[in-house]
Amino acid sequence: MIEVRIYCIKSHIAYQSAYDAVNQALKENKLEYVIYRIEESDFIKRRHIKNMPHIVINNQIAISGKCPTKNDVRMILIRMKLL
Repeated sequence: MIEVRIYCIKSHIAYQSAYDAVNQALKENKLEYVIYRIEESDFIKRRHIKNMPHIVINNQIAISGKCPTKNDVRMILIRMKLL
């Protein structure tokens, strides 16, 4: 089971695009996964996350400050040996 956490305040422009790219990449590769959306600004500030969206896959920072494409996510999964 792959665990993905997307840290991004809800009003951030890239929020939905990041979620969609991650969801599509995982779904197309028929992986078992869960995506958590963390959008509470106080929680994000306490974690010292400054660049959004901030995407963590299996407790490893995958992307920070850039909205990924589906292919970006796929390449990250390959590097992490999850594909």
